[in-house]
Amino acid sequence: MSILIRYDIGAARLTELLRSVAPRVLLVEEAGQVLEAHVLASLTPSIQHMILIGDPLQLRPSIENYQLSADNPGIGQVYQFDRSLMERLSSSELRMSRLDVQRRMRPEISELIRCTLYPFLIDNDVVMGRPSIRGMAKNVFFLDHRHAEGGAGEDSVSKTNAFEVDMIRDLVLHLLRQGTYTKTGDIVVLCAYLGQLVKLRKAFEGEVVTVVDERDIAKLLDHRDEEDVAGIVENAVQQVSIDSAVQLKTVDNFQGEEGRIVILSLARNSGGNPANRGIGFLKSKNRTNVALSRAREGMYILGNADDLAQSEMWRGVIVELKRQEAIGPAIPIACHRHPQKVTLISAPGQIARHAPTDSTADTFAHSNVTSMTRITDERIVGRSAFACALAVIPVINSAPYLAENVNSLSLCNLLADIPFKVNVGVSSVGVIRGTHVEKTFGASISVEEIVQRTMTVLKCFVKSVAAKLAVITPATAPAPSLCGEPCEAQTCPTCAPDNVKSQVVDFIMQSSLSDVDLDGDGLDSRLITLKCGHVFTVETLDGICELASYYKKQDERWLQLAPAPKGLQKHPLCPLCRVPITSKRYGRMLKRVDLDMAEQNVANKCRSTLRDVSEKVSAFNVEDRAVRQVERGLRDLQWDAFTMPDADPTSSTTVVDCEVIPKNEAHPVSSSRFGSRIKDRHQLPEALVTAWRNAAYSVLRAYDKACIVASTSSAHVRTWEAAVATLHHRYMAEPQRLEGVSKFSTVEEAALAKARKDCGAPSTPKADQRFRVEGCWMTIQIRFLLVQVAQGISEYLRKKGLDTLARTRWADFIAYILSSIRRDATLALEIAEKARSYRQVIKTAVLMMEAEYQTFSHRLGRQRNGMLLKEFQHEARAAYEAARAERTSQANRYRLFATQGHKDDEWLIENFIEPAQRVVGKWAKLIMQLKKGVVYTEVTDQEKRDVLKAFMSGFLGFNTRGHFYQCPNGHVYVITECGGAMEESRCPECGCAIGGQSHTLNRTNTRAMDYENLAREEGLGASPFAWGRDA
Repeated sequence: MSILIRYDIGAARLTELLRSVAPRVLLVEEAGQVLEAHVLASLTPSIQHMILIGDPLQLRPSIENYQLSADNPGIGQVYQFDRSLMERLSSSELRMSRLDVQRRMRPEISELIRCTLYPFLIDNDVVMGRPSIRGMAKNVFFLDHRHAEGGAGEDSVSKTNAFEVDMIRDLVLHLLRQGTYTKTGDIVVLCAYLGQLVKLRKAFEGEVVTVVDERDIAKLLDHRDEEDVAGIVENAVQQVSIDSAVQLKTVDNFQGEEGRIVILSLARNSGGNPANRGIGFLKSKNRTNVALSRAREGMYILGNADDLAQSEMWRGVIVELKRQEAIGPAIPIACHRHPQKVTLISAPGQIARHAPTDSTADTFAHSNVTSMTRITDERIVGRSAFACALAVIPVINSAPYLAENVNSLSLCNLLADIPFKVNVGVSSVGVIRGTHVEKTFGASISVEEIVQRTMTVLKCFVKSVAAKLAVITPATAPAPSLCGEPCEAQTCPTCAPDNVKSQVVDFIMQSSLSDVDLDGDGLDSRLITLKCGHVFTVETLDGICELASYYKKQDERWLQLAPAPKGLQKHPLCPLCRVPITSKRYGRMLKRVDLDMAEQNVANKCRSTLRDVSEKVSAFNVEDRAVRQVERGLRDLQWDAFTMPDADPTSSTTVVDCEVIPKNEAHPVSSSRFGSRIKDRHQLPEALVTAWRNAAYSVLRAYDKACIVASTSSAHVRTWEAAVATLHHRYMAEPQRLEGVSKFSTVEEAALAKARKDCGAPSTPKADQRFRVEGCWMTIQIRFLLVQVAQGISEYLRKKGLDTLARTRWADFIAYILSSIRRDATLALEIAEKARSYRQVIKTAVLMMEAEYQTFSHRLGRQRNGMLLKEFQHEARAAYEAARAERTSQANRYRLFATQGHKDDEWLIENFIEPAQRVVGKWAKLIMQLKKGVVYTEVTDQEKRDVLKAFMSGFLGFNTRGHFYQCPNGHVYVITECGGAMEESRCPECGCAIGGQSHTLNRTNTRAMDYENLAREEGLGASPFAWGRDA
């Protein structure tokens, strides 16, 4: 038995493959999302049995044009291109097998689709015990509001709702603070419109990690130049301080997936205006079904119930929500330990004032009494009167005391009946818990600030403890480990079992645990117990982790930070079991290892992306395929489709000659400059722009991917920038720290210089420079291809007789692409120079040389003015000498820094000297052509009219069209009398065959439509002969 698995995309292209395999069974998975045409294309004659698996009530297949969708009440009902074969058969009442038991949604959620679409749906027992959502009073709720939507049009990227963005932001942060929903996939925010996803991603920046689906990123590529969109395209997963990831997805890309909690933003809202109550895509039962069936434990919907009532399905959903009392103008929230107190939230910002405390404070406030060794750097965000009283007690670290069974201690009547216990060890901080005494700490209070505020209480408490203790005995045994290591995880040399005592803990002295002397003054003999349970001395672990590479040491004392080691660092492992070492003592080293791992991930992704882009670029315009595609798109258009209204044909003013691409603009420049915006930017005819976009679409998508690589920042760079920014902010707030920093005119400059010095790295990391430059190279190669295609189109337009001004503006567009190449090549060269990557420098220099040549060549081709011949000759000679000098100087410079001898020479010849010589050769050939005077003056429209009028008068007296033709190279000739070709000859300019036989034109010749169009304007009638009627 053989099984063939393939995607449905491009089904028709694989028909021959299927025929050769001759399968008898066709099984289509997710058949409800497969276009009917793709299934039909797979039904080869050998198929005997077809099995369709899917749900026709969920998402339909994706198509690009909403006008042809079955959801469109207009023309879409005629075509229904997105209606799958499975849905068609289902609606025709073909009997289908059905699974009626669901194991995902809690009953309150499944009831929403049971009452509307699936009346026979049964809940499995596993969904009956789903836990209630922590911090919320309802597990399912619809926030019914009247805040109007934003955006325009009905497409999937335009609609937004600012109120829903702010409410969802507050709700997500509130759920994260509960401490339970911190894993990726626990919280999913679904958007009905792509524009709302963009706004939500912007709102979450800097607060939570947001993950945007690759399919949504692909859709956003068409809008990457719009505000807020570019950042998402460049960084689909944003890393920030909170260790929680929230998924942002559109409904269309969430079928087959699920989330623990789903927050659904519908965006559409008329704001109570009856004249604007459209709900667009939300009318679709399929999309609504997917949106309502993704959540396991909780679902929260934001929208306008009155507007949604236009949809039959939404009417049923709203009725069910009202039955559950789960719809209203305010979301009810409640502390999970005080569920009786419910707070209604109806506006952004209210949750921050009324919600229960976050997970950190909750852990402290509701935990059993314990020592809190590890909270020194934590932040406690007290949000409301729900917070239980919390006090922090310093315990004398130099002389730890043992206290047992201390009960019912009175704290000056401030707190009552406080159970308290001090753990044995070297804990520097302890915590006591009051009996839910209401107390509010400010917006953000550190442990140290709490200690300072409650010092009076603490002093009184210490006296109370001393009075109650029957025996206070100083602890005689020295602490075996270091401050900062978790006390409960450390191994005591005295209490350890014999098999542990015999373990070798000092690899240098080969000492066992029982031999370790803890009475020494230094730290080398102190012990650290790893997570795997093995114990080692500090000296041994310092050596394994190469601590001396990260800190400077003198006289057995660690003095200061050392520059981080170069190269990628590997995670240190336990020498006995090879489990990674995670001790807090080696935090700097471990963070460096994590950064290096992230660096490798970024490098692998960039490398893979560039490989994919290179393949697409190689396939573009093979055998002038792209040029021919544009020609096909323009072939059947009438000549007046290219007319430039209100244009002065004699004007030589260009649209973009004076436009300079700002240096602070994204590097490389956006693809929209060569795609989506060229019509308005260059004032080109609509027909030409459409044909160009269709031909260049695939390579411009590849261009966008290369831009993402070119703008990617590595983990090291982002970390360095964050460290410098933090220190700079601190020094600006505390200028006294800048004492001793001189040679700077402003405080800001001094603070920045000190921040860069103190951040732990001497200069900006250069880890990402390689791919930034290589990504830029790829965009330049793509633009060279676009220039090649555009020049081919330009020649075609000249032969077709396009309006002169339109051709001039198309030439301006080509010059514009070339100027963007020179701009980005210059910036790439600067990056490579700063990184001292000399191989990248000289490879970029070749691109610069090629760009200079193509720019001059294009300018020369446009002018074709014999009067400027001498000037062009001088410019070409100067450019030729400059190219030769550049070739020599760059090669010598590279050899100066080369370190690998003949290997470097071989690389230099292949990657620089030979390509540079080819460019120099092009200049030499161009100079020879200029010496021979091979420059033509382009004929203006007025001159063409004069030629035409000469034929209209005199003995020839043309009074009909159909006399003007051109050879394969565009040289124009005239056939008199009836205008039909009766004999063959040779073009005096290029020697190509012209004319024809028996009124049949040579198949390589074409009609000179620019002259024929002018003849029509001059009033000449149509030819009475068959061979002239197309003129």
